[in-house]
Parts: sequence; C-alpha cells; structure tokens
Amino acid sequence: MKEGNPEPAVLMRIHELKVWVLPILAGVPRNMRQTVGRWPQEQVNELQQLVVRARYSPGERAAALTRANDCVEMLRWHARELCELRMISRGAYGVWVERLQEIGAQLGGWRKLAQAARQAGSV
Repeated sequence: MKEGNPEPAVLMRIHELKVWVLPILAGVPRNMRQTVGRWPQEQVNELQQLVVRARYSPGERAAALTRANDCVEMLRWHARELCELRMISRGAYGVWVERLQEIGAQLGGWRKLAQAARQAGSV
C-alpha cells in the first residue's frame, strides 16, 4: 500500500461491502434485529473505522490492522450464522464471504508492508 494513496483499495472494498450488506441486514426479522441483525452492522462499522485509523495514524497502524483482521473473521462467522438461520440465502453468503476474503487478503498485504517498513525504519 503506497503511503501517498489517498484511499487504500481495502477501504473502498469495505465501503462496497457496507453498502451491499446494510440493506440485507434491514431484512432481518424484527425479533432478531437487535441481535444477529445488529452484530454484523457494528462489526462492519468497526472494520471501516479501524482501517481509517490505520491509514491516518501510523503509530496505531499495526494494532488497528490486527483488530481489523479480527473484525473480518467475526464478519465471516456472522454471515455463516445468518445463512444457517436462513436469514440470508446461500448465494448472498457466498458473495459476503468472497468479499471478506478479498478484504482480508488486502489487510494482510498491508500488514506485511507495514511490518517491513517498520523493520527498515521508514515508518
């Protein structure tokens, strides 16, 4: 991830995920909205905040990227739960997991670059 890049690609992928998933979560039955409907929404919001923090706070980058990776993993579990509870289709589950896989790979690459830069003394 280049330091001069104003919007890391991963941030755009998270935005796209958020725009895609929020309408799906709005369709969760009312009696489940405060639990299984709310948890993924909170997780995707936290993921977005952590990536913004990693982008603009170099001193917090490593910790923010590690926590962002944890959010991706939790979102995978939330998607699975929603699918098993038949609140999203298998197709939607597949798309969700595919998007999370891409985000996770981008975060992993960013973490590796940040570690290498830190070891080289340039961050």
